[in-house]
This record gives sequence, C-alpha cells and structure tokens, in this order.
Amino acid sequence: MKPKVEFKKVRRYGIILAIFVIAGVVILLTWVIYKIFDYRINDSMIAVIIAAISLIYEINKSKKLNEAEFLIHLNSLFITNDDYKQVYNLLSVYDFESEPDYHKEISNCDISNYLTLFETFYILLKRKVIEIDLLDDLFAYRFFLAVHNPYIQRKKLAISPRNFKNIFRLERLWLKYRLNTELKDNYFLESYHLIYRSSFEKYLMVFHAREQKKILKEMSIPALDETMGYKINQLEDISYAEKINEIQKNEVIESDKIHKGLLRANSDEMIRSCLEKPHETYGFFKNEQLVGFGILYDPKADPNESIKKELDLSIEKEIALIDDQDIMHIKLVIIDKDHRGHHLQYHMNKHLEERAKALGKKLLLTTVSPFNVASVKNTFKSGFTYKKTVKKYDGAIRLIYAKLI
Repeated sequence: MKPKVEFKKVRRYGIILAIFVIAGVVILLTWVIYKIFDYRINDSMIAVIIAAISLIYEINKSKKLNEAEFLIHLNSLFITNDDYKQVYNLLSVYDFESEPDYHKEISNCDISNYLTLFETFYILLKRKVIEIDLLDDLFAYRFFLAVHNPYIQRKKLAISPRNFKNIFRLERLWLKYRLNTELKDNYFLESYHLIYRSSFEKYLMVFHAREQKKILKEMSIPALDETMGYKINQLEDISYAEKINEIQKNEVIESDKIHKGLLRANSDEMIRSCLEKPHETYGFFKNEQLVGFGILYDPKADPNESIKKELDLSIEKEIALIDDQDIMHIKLVIIDKDHRGHHLQYHMNKHLEERAKALGKKLLLTTVSPFNVASVKNTFKSGFTYKKTVKKYDGAIRLIYAKLI
C-alpha cells in the first residue's frame, strides 16, 4: 500500500503547485494589463481568466494521458505480435562482424510490416499526436535495431529510399533529437546511418528542399586552409617507404584499440611497389615532415587486387561497362594522429581523384572498414557511394565504395 500513498502525496503536491502557478499567472497578467492599459480587472474577469487557464491545463494534462495510453497500446501491440517478435529477436543477435544475410530467416513481408509500424510513428509525430520524448523511451532501440541493420539496409532501405521515405525522415528526426538532448548513445556506430549506406542522390530526394539544403551543408567540407602549412607532394623516392611503413604501423596499433582488424598493414613489398608506376603515392607534408599519405593504385598490376570483380555486375550495370584499364583504387589513406581534425583524409581523397581524372580514368573504387567511422564519413563526403559489403583480409568485412569520375 505504501506506493499508493506516495503517489497520492505526489499528486496532491502537483495540484497545489498548479494552483500557485495559475494564481501567479493571473496576478502577473492583471498587473501587466493595469500598467500598460491603465485598466483595472474586476473579480468576474479574474474568475474567467482562472477558468480559461485551468481549462488549458486540464486539456494539456488530458492530452498527455491520452498520449501515454496510446503508446502503451502500441507497445502492447509490439510485444504481443509474433511477427514483430521474430524480427526483433533475430536482429538482436545479428553479427556485425560478418554482416550475414537473413533471407531464409526473415521474409520480405516481415521486414515491411516491422518498418511500416515505424512509418506510422513518423506520421503521428508530424501531426503532433505523440511527442518524440515519450516515443524515444519505449521504441528507440527497436527502431535503430532495424534501421541500422546492414541486412535490412541492403534488402530494403538502401535499394529504394523513396519507398521508405518516412523511415528515412524519422531516422534523421530521431538522431537530431538524441543529439540535441545529449542522448548520444544511438546504439550503433554512425557508419550504419542510412545516409552512409545509400545513394546520396536518392537519399536527398526523400527530403523537402529546405531539409536538402541543411543536409548538403552538413556534408560539406571547407577548402584546406593554406595558412596551416600542409602541402601535398608526390612520393617517388623509394626511401619514403620506411616512413610510410612507420606511419602505417602506428596507425594499425591505434586502430586495434578501437576494433581488432580495423586496418590491415600492407607489406613492405606492397608499399615499395606503390611508389612506382603505374601507381602513384602522395604525401601530406608539414614543416618538411611527412605526416600522412595516400595511394592511388592501378589494379591492372595485379588482377587479384581488383575490387570490381567483387561487385555484383548484374546490378552495377554502369560499372560493368567500364573497362578495367579505366579504373583506379584509392588503396590506402593514413594521416598521423597528431594531425587529425583538419579533414586531411578528405582532401587527400579529392587530390587522388583529380590525379585519376588527369590519367583519363573513369571510376574510383575503395574499401573501408565499417568500424572506421571517420574513414566512412570522409569517403562518403568525398562523393563515394556504398555498393556492397564483402569479406577480405582473413575474413574481415569491408564496405566497397565507388565513384564515377
């Protein structure tokens, strides 16, 4: 019985507080009207004001209660629906290390039904039937569990964003809410956000013109400030191999602290070969010290290194038409940890792209670990589009990104 007594006390204190608030508002309003208009309010008018404020208070309280009851009903629907539970249980144990397909375990219909529930949430939010703070408490994990699942993205969301426009809009709205309220735990890495797993052009089409401008601004990176003293020079001397290996070794050690296997170390032989034709290697220098590098790799030198052959060319028809001799890879870009925060990886990507264009190439391909969030973002902002997830380097998964140039 004790909890009920405490609840009644809290409710009683809430009523008393509401009375004081209403009284304060009435007194303040009376004083303002008197001072500005030199008009004294009589008792009957005060009674009308109190009644109006009380009515607004009761309507708002009733709305909140109805909203809470509605969400409880939705939650009950979710936990009692066998199809929703099946999808939820499977996604809860999804292996992000291998990103498997679930085509046998989950049907297209099951995925669509699960997503449709959340599309309904977006409509209710826009019509102000429910508030996102209450929605967040109950459904945030269940929403991001599906929307940021690589298989769901590959199977449904990334294929046709316009067919799931309310999901894309809700994801953006929800992420902004959690950022603004400092709820920074979005359950999954930023590299799983829909924007990084979709065609940017198709992603933008989901939003209205004003929101598109905001997104474009968020994704833009300013030109490199020349006053910072960074310069890009081509590395053609084989003597740079030692310094490149040192930077690479240090980065592998640092990246393993984030996720084991996030970055694979290239052999000394590979690094030395990249300093010679047909490949091109460029370095970022500051005060004549090499602080980062990028490798533009020609896959013709070793067909086993080809990224194109790992794509589904029956789907990637535009890429399938491009001759192998017109393709280059951005094999590796590493910036020393003491020089990060200036978007140097992005600027190196853009420099390598310009070099590929100058060589008459038509396509750039690259691979990135999904656990390397900064590289995923820089690659995407450089204009690359996610194409496929593959297993490479002793089973480590990599995201293939492509850019027509």
